[in-house]
Order: sequence, then structure tokens, then C-alpha cells
Amino acid sequence: MNILITGGAGYIGSNIYLSLFNNGYQPIIVDNFSNSDTRRIEELETLTKQHVKYFECDIRDIDAMEEILKSNDIVAVIDAAGYKVTSESVASPLKYYKNNTNGVIDLLIAMQQANVKKIVFSSSASVYGDAKILPVNEESETIPVSPYGTTKLQSEQVIKDLVIADPEWSAISLRYFNPIGMDKSGMLDDYSNNMTNNVYDSIREVLDGKRDHLDIFGNDYDTVDGTPVRDYIHITDLADGHISALNRVIEAKDSFEIFNLGCGNGVTVLELKKIFEDHTKKEIPSVFKGRRAGDAPVSYADITKAEKILGWKPIRTLAGEEMSIE
Repeated sequence: MNILITGGAGYIGSNIYLSLFNNGYQPIIVDNFSNSDTRRIEELETLTKQHVKYFECDIRDIDAMEEILKSNDIVAVIDAAGYKVTSESVASPLKYYKNNTNGVIDLLIAMQQANVKKIVFSSSASVYGDAKILPVNEESETIPVSPYGTTKLQSEQVIKDLVIADPEWSAISLRYFNPIGMDKSGMLDDYSNNMTNNVYDSIREVLDGKRDHLDIFGNDYDTVDGTPVRDYIHITDLADGHISALNRVIEAKDSFEIFNLGCGNGVTVLELKKIFEDHTKKEIPSVFKGRRAGDAPVSYADITKAEKILGWKPIRTLAGEEMSIE
């Protein structure tokens, strides 16, 4: 069964590719390589010991996307394309609206024209914004505090409206919390650009001697130690969640559903730092910086719905061997 992954050469997309492959699907990648490069294709070929089929294409190219969908007998699409740096979206909102929201619209048009009407959409916990009631569930209020979060919420609404208009469609939106870690090979890391500020990769670089300290953005939040609280989910657990969602969406019609993917508990940045210090028996020097624009103080998930309906739950720990931190 052929599944198209947009943004498939990125951090999240490539880990989804591996999970699809391991579960018997035939994944195909579309990526414009604006925040990735073809070495990720080579890494996937090393891991799967098979040729990786990919197309260098922007999802906003409707005609090209329609041809890819038709000529490859695509059954469903997992959309993991899009810009993802919250602070950058605050500084450059038009860049995000043009790429993220417009990109989803153009992708859906191509899918409609190709008669491919199954999609799993990579959304974000940022749609919840500064939540007042925690943990957040799928019915929680959605008031994003960044353009990035707004683009995800807008995209969800577009997809929902399309399902309402055409009952042949089925869609699932997965609201990610904070993906960290790597696959067990240690190859599929997050190397997309210097602005991701992925705390896990920053910690790794300190431990590897590539940087002399960890930057912590904000120490004056109303939390136990002043640093932001996040729900960190291992990337392989996140990728596996897509298999559960895909299985459901393929069998469905006239359905739009939303699921949180997280661990279901909150950890401060300082607590995360200590987890890795205890695990590696190494000190991780840190420097406090000012708050980043668009960051919510506290965010962690209620994952009951995904557990009950998708039959999915995270199984990996923050500092276990599967983190490949050393």
C-alpha cells in the first residue's frame, strides 16, 4: 500500500517513513529540501536496505503533486511538510502563512484532483496556546500565541471543512507535543537548521563538546523552577502513532478526528537537563536567556483519547538507551 509522506526527508517525516516501512507499508517521499538534504534519503536506504523512492517537489506545486499522486497509486497522504520554528514565525509571519497554510490548501487541491481523499495531518500542541486548564485534551480551547500555531489551527479547519463538504474524505489531525530523540540507529536526528532550538539536540551537543552550554529560554515562568514545562515524546513513539492513525483513516469515510500525541506529563527544562545529567553522569552547563517569542509557559497532554481510540501509547523513556544520548 503506497503512502505519500510530504516533508519526508525531515526529522519527523523520515522517522515516520521508517515506521511505515517497518509496518509493511510502501512509503514514498515528497520534499523540497528547503530544511533537509538528500543525505537523509541515503540514511533511510541504509536502514531499510532498499531503494527509497522520493520526489523533489514543493507541495504548493499543484500540477506536479497531482501527477505524483496519480502515477504512484497513492492510497493516503501523511503531511509532515511545513516550517516549524515558533520564534521565527513571530518574526516572519507571512513566510509561515504562505508556506504552511497555503501549502496545505494546495496539497488538498492536488489530492482532490487525483482522487486521493485520505490524509493524516501533522499538527501541533501550539494550537492550544497558553492553556489555563491542564493537561489539555482535544476539546480544550484553542488560542495559539504564535503564527506557527495559528497556521496549524487554520490548516485543521480547512481539512475539517473539506471533509464536511465531501463525505468521501477522511482525515486525522495529530497534535504533536515535543518530539525529541532519534531512532535506535541514531541516524535520523533533527539537523534541519540552526533555528529549531531542539533542547534534546542542544543537550547532545553540550555532551559531545560541540557547544559549551545549554541555552534555557526563560527562568521566570510560574513553574516549579521558573523554566517552561513541556511534554517530551520520543520521536519513535510519535512516528508509531502515525501508523495507528493511518490504519484508522484508511478505513474511514466522512470523518475528521483530532488526537494528542504526547507522554501525558510535563517536565521543566531544568528537570529534563537533570534527567540527562543523571543518566550520563556528566554536567550540562546552562545559561538562562530571555523568553522566546511565542512560547507558552506550560503545555502537556491528556492522551486518553489516543490510547482508547487509536490503541496507541508511548513506551519509551526520556533517558533510556533508546534516546541514543551518548
